[in-house]
Amino acid sequence: MEVERASRTTDILHVSELWNFGHVAAALTRLRHRMPLVVSLHGQLMPWAVQHRGARKGAYGWAIQNPLLRHASAVHALSKAEVSHARARGVPASRIRAIPNGVDHTAFEQVRREREARATLGAGPILYLGRMHPVKGPDILLRSFANVLTRDPERQLILAGPDEGGMSAVLAADASALGIGDRVKFVGPVDDSQRALLLAEASILVAPSRSEGLSMTILEGLAAAVPIVATSPAQVSGAVGIIEVAPPEAYPLAQAIERSLRRPINDSAARAREGLRLVKTRYSPLAVATQFRKLYEGVLSDR
Repeated sequence: MEVERASRTTDILHVSELWNFGHVAAALTRLRHRMPLVVSLHGQLMPWAVQHRGARKGAYGWAIQNPLLRHASAVHALSKAEVSHARARGVPASRIRAIPNGVDHTAFEQVRREREARATLGAGPILYLGRMHPVKGPDILLRSFANVLTRDPERQLILAGPDEGGMSAVLAADASALGIGDRVKFVGPVDDSQRALLLAEASILVAPSRSEGLSMTILEGLAAAVPIVATSPAQVSGAVGIIEVAPPEAYPLAQAIERSLRRPINDSAARAREGLRLVKTRYSPLAVATQFRKLYEGVLSDR
């Protein structure tokens, strides 16, 4: 009903979540009113996301979701990997548009100034920012951190973000079982000011995702000039040589973390400058908005 009411005053339907019946309502509304339909993937066709609760998703995808994707006016992908996954489900290449997430680098100016002031001070904590959910990989990071502590016993890990499904309690129990509970701090959900403080104080930011469309945490880390370690599913286009990359496995991730922590200050600063340049040019709100405007103009002209 809400989709139906909204359609009376809108020109385009844009759906931003897969694996639910909102698509059905959107598709029916599109047919009824002959409206363009744009579908954003947001990482939900990545292999881990599809395999999670795979039996139900397999049936729903075959019967409902894949046909809807194939008949959408346009499918919005965040990355080249998402483009490939959409093509594998039969979406014509001509209807797929790769448009990344955007980040406002000016919102992190104060964080960058504080980091410059702290650059020669003692070692800061390793920071995780994100949901406490298996897809984001905080459990992988926890096991990696236990390995890092054998050579860097004074280091601290901060896990910041909302709990989902009780995973924070599981992680806390795992940290205790690993004997590292006193070196791991859970801070829960954070607001913008708290996030800024954590980014200013962190030695590195780690994004250990098992599956990712395009990580906002990584883009914010680049905008804040924080050294970043990310797992391969979380890679950001254009960030080769800027982000330290490892597979989503505990030991290789620990090695990548240690490489980043040992990197000379001048090298880290150079990477930070390149990361900031990247978000200013490729991931700015203006750049992203311009691409969306072209997408919307295109589907309206084909109406």
